[in-house]
Amino acid sequence: MSIKETGKKIKEAAAEAVSRRSEKDGTAEASGFSAKQLLNSFTAEIRKRFTRIRESGSRLPYPLILGVLIVFAALELVLIGFTISLQLLPALYLILFLVILLAIDVGLFVLLTNEKKNSKRFYTGMILTVVLMILMLPATYYLQSTGEALKRIVGQRDQWEEYDVVALKEGSYESIDDIKGKQVYALKNESKMNEEAREKLITAANVDFKTRKDIMTLGSELVDSNGGLHDNLIFISKSYYKMQCEEIDDFKKNTKVIHTMDVMKRVNENSRRIDVTKDPFNIYITGIDTWGNIEQVSRSDVNMIVTVNPQTRQILLTSIPRDAYVELHSFGQMDKLTHTGIYGVDETLDTVSDWLDVDLDHYVKMNFSMVVRLVGAVDGIDVYSDEEFDSSVSKYHYKKGWNHMHGKQALFFARERKSFEMGDQERIKNQQKVLKALIKKVTSSRVILTHYPEILDAVSENMVTDISNRELRALARMQLRDMDTKWSVETVRVACTEAYRGTWSMGPARELFVNIPQDQSVEAVKKKIHDVMYPAETEKEEWWQ
Repeated sequence: MSIKETGKKIKEAAAEAVSRRSEKDGTAEASGFSAKQLLNSFTAEIRKRFTRIRESGSRLPYPLILGVLIVFAALELVLIGFTISLQLLPALYLILFLVILLAIDVGLFVLLTNEKKNSKRFYTGMILTVVLMILMLPATYYLQSTGEALKRIVGQRDQWEEYDVVALKEGSYESIDDIKGKQVYALKNESKMNEEAREKLITAANVDFKTRKDIMTLGSELVDSNGGLHDNLIFISKSYYKMQCEEIDDFKKNTKVIHTMDVMKRVNENSRRIDVTKDPFNIYITGIDTWGNIEQVSRSDVNMIVTVNPQTRQILLTSIPRDAYVELHSFGQMDKLTHTGIYGVDETLDTVSDWLDVDLDHYVKMNFSMVVRLVGAVDGIDVYSDEEFDSSVSKYHYKKGWNHMHGKQALFFARERKSFEMGDQERIKNQQKVLKALIKKVTSSRVILTHYPEILDAVSENMVTDISNRELRALARMQLRDMDTKWSVETVRVACTEAYRGTWSMGPARELFVNIPQDQSVEAVKKKIHDVMYPAETEKEEWWQ
């Protein structure tokens, strides 16, 4: 029986029911009853058709057919549920998706309820049903994985830092039990996380704290500038301890961590309320120099402002050297931008916001592990190197021209500075090259289809952002709705002059390599960000001039 014949039968049954009810109770009641009668007639027709399948002598057992259809219906409902719950599709696309599924269901119903014994239509319907079930399985898995990944990535404002009790490797202290009631040296420049960590250590071991003005003076309580060893105790964040091991000769060789504790802190929520589909906004990208847990506090190795204007479809990427010499927001002292990450991502955001006089509405934080795993997930990337060089901190060699890079090879390419005459400026260029190559590879349709789970794992485990689920979904719906509209992308960078200066984190006596921002370049960057965000104001100012 065809779709037209089935529809005709249902209409006739419904008309007959309406006629009978109208004669008995009147037209008003009959119209209400007709809907119920129509549903009953449709249900009866479905039962009748399945009875015919059971009695038709099909080579396939009736329970097997019924089981396949039940599994198909369940998978379809789960697929619809995940699609709706993700809220990524615009309303029109969602309606179109549901209409297509309904059309497929009607077509399969007609094929599978064919009256003819062992009909080709019936077997075609069964084959199509099984094929669609196979396709729905990975689709449902991808949707579920996407939803779980988004929960891990977005709306995250937690960060944590490890604090270590450090002693001499050959000293008299081995564990926290040995330090109870003892004197412990710590840094004077307090942060809220540092204060909380010290309170926890006092509670655990009843220690007596004495402060030192900077990290170098603190480190000298164990290993002094002449190489002398002192059987003392210091209490310091994991990030600072890592810096001591890099800056003080033989510090790592002569010291050990005897106790570690974690301190959690929430990143301050931005008070500016914006509609990301209408209002211009800035996202700060910070890449921390650590592996493993993305919530850990560490130095900010990559620093970039992404300015987005959804009305004009403009994106501006502003790169800032990691060693830019800036004034810290909380301490009012000069330091490297990379050191702001030691005090938490909110210190980085506040410092850059003060310096460039710009609102930073959201942040995205990623670590070394993400770069390595993401490059590996897409089977490597192709990056052009302007020079031939050897990495100063790894075994990798890079030729001039195109290089196919895998995980760590791409990471060390993006981090290299010492091999170039232009130093940090060349590093920024290489970071942008790696980022562009990754975007190109990840957005390839073939790569997305074949490596989606690996890409999702790499991102979800090694990246967090305070962008809310609502905002991210709104952006996705906007992009899907306006797919034909292209975005223009520009890049700028803050130009700097290389120098050596004392820093707040390491102390004024220890001069470190820094980049002094050039005033003219800073003002040009400020203006460029403003022009992208508020083009109408810029045009008005130019008209009056």
